[in-house]
Amino acid sequence: MRQRPGNADRRRQRGRQRQLSVLAGHVHERRRQARPQHLRRVGRIEEAIAAFRKADELEHAYYKAENILPDYDWHHPHNLDLLSTSYQYMGKIKEAERLMRETVALASVSDYREFNKKEWPAFLLARGRAAEALDAALALAKGKHAGARAI
Repeated sequence: MRQRPGNADRRRQRGRQRQLSVLAGHVHERRRQARPQHLRRVGRIEEAIAAFRKADELEHAYYKAENILPDYDWHHPHNLDLLSTSYQYMGKIKEAERLMRETVALASVSDYREFNKKEWPAFLLARGRAAEALDAALALAKGKHAGARAI
């Protein structure tokens, strides 16, 4: 005959279920964040910007709740890159630059992340700021990952 769980067991189980539901909710939100990339591809830039902004809010809430740095989440700078270039496309250059500066300031914890910082010197070149672009490119050339140094 199976024994019924006591109150302590039920509390532990409910606590674990709450943790899993929070995690599942976060995973669901992460999957939902892929949508803005598709909106960009079909020219629905304003909708993509709104969705990327919502994703950014969710990510910051998650980092705060879990007490972790955004530097270690590859998805955060990726979303910021896409959001900043969306703003650039829409001609909102100041907002694009602010976001690019934010993403460049994040630690390069992988070759992929450091390589994708190439958007910053390209942005500066497009704005006619060659000296700043050269400085940004030289900083990449001194990076710790080979992919970025090759740029």
